[in-house]
Amino acid sequence: MLLLLAATTLSAQTILKGDMNNDNEVTIADVTSVVNVVLGKAPKETINAGGSPYLVDNSLVVGTWYAPDGTSFTLNEDGTTNFPNAATFKFRPYQGTLMLFNASGRPLKTLVLNEVETSYLLAIDYATGGYTYYINSGSLATGITLSQTSLSIYSDNTAQLSASLSPEGAVGNVTWTSSNESVATVDANGVVTAIEGGNCTITATVGGSGVKATCIVTVVGEVHAYVDLDLPSGTLWATCNVGASSPEENGDYFAWGETTGHNDGKNNFNWSTYKWCKGSRTTLTKYCCESSFGYEGFTDNKMELDLEDDAAYVNWGPAWRMPSKEQFEELFNRSYTTVETTTQNGKMGLKVTSKSNKNSIFLRGAGQFYQNSISLAGTTGHYWTRSIHSTSYYAWEFYFNSSDVSTMSVGACDHCYGLSVRPVRSK
Repeated sequence: MLLLLAATTLSAQTILKGDMNNDNEVTIADVTSVVNVVLGKAPKETINAGGSPYLVDNSLVVGTWYAPDGTSFTLNEDGTTNFPNAATFKFRPYQGTLMLFNASGRPLKTLVLNEVETSYLLAIDYATGGYTYYINSGSLATGITLSQTSLSIYSDNTAQLSASLSPEGAVGNVTWTSSNESVATVDANGVVTAIEGGNCTITATVGGSGVKATCIVTVVGEVHAYVDLDLPSGTLWATCNVGASSPEENGDYFAWGETTGHNDGKNNFNWSTYKWCKGSRTTLTKYCCESSFGYEGFTDNKMELDLEDDAAYVNWGPAWRMPSKEQFEELFNRSYTTVETTTQNGKMGLKVTSKSNKNSIFLRGAGQFYQNSISLAGTTGHYWTRSIHSTSYYAWEFYFNSSDVSTMSVGACDHCYGLSVRPVRSK
């Protein structure tokens, strides 16, 4: 509507000077006359320079207004504004216009309010004869906004943009486009599918308004390799530990339910430093099924780690989890795999080989971290599961010894110990 009205019978000279009286001075009367031509109606009364015959009701326009290029300005209830070079404004409800003034009270610009939807402001630029429209974020009948400006996803997963980046208050069809389809594509529902590492811009256009909002999507290439051992559950096992870049590296050490470890500066692993207690194993504040071990009788009956406390999920991304007790038991089920202690590039560990497809993984014997030191590195391996033990201050761990495969087992370990984490994912 506004774009058509803006093309009415104003002469180029009039728009250029904004001077309807041709007296080489832009007054409020001149500005108002231009506004009335834009709106396609004549004034019902004469506007005198400096006059304000209409009731000022700034509450109708206060808030933040956005241009398509992302710039914005605010209008305040008390008539002040941070519009470039303007000091104050007056809103005239009858005409649907904003008069912007400098600090000396001289008119700078007129902004025309969309009378039907109160969702657009059309700013007329007398210097260039052009105009810019703005959208009120609080009234988005035809405009759109995105609740965040960037998103990181993994190249072999999908992220549902509609959950956090959908157009808010949009009316009509939303068209999604991707600037780089070799990196990521987006479907009609705003679901972004990453293809490979890189960056692209996802753009949402509402209806045919031409009003656009963009989101920069950072697509993270898949950097964590995994092996398919053809297990019945379909579980895929990572080739190295969290914090390691190769199978032979120790990687990081984590207390159970903590997502930052030794590599992030934790140098003492005991109950006094454990996140989910008040200093002892009988004062648990999370992951407790027995009131005798909970702080002031606390229980929550959680039997697995929440995602936000899963070191694999937090450090590697949404495809990954710490293994469950059952997944470790499946990994070492002699019906599906063979197991042997070995060295790989001079480092001791456990080699697990699929009986069906002969693929294998190497679990480094990185020992464990307790108090302020690492013990038994190169001799034993200790790996967390995400499953809690029936005794609340224990969680299930997988253990092996370099000297005897028969000692391999899934057992209990205090939450506060620092153990290795080998992530898993589904097919």
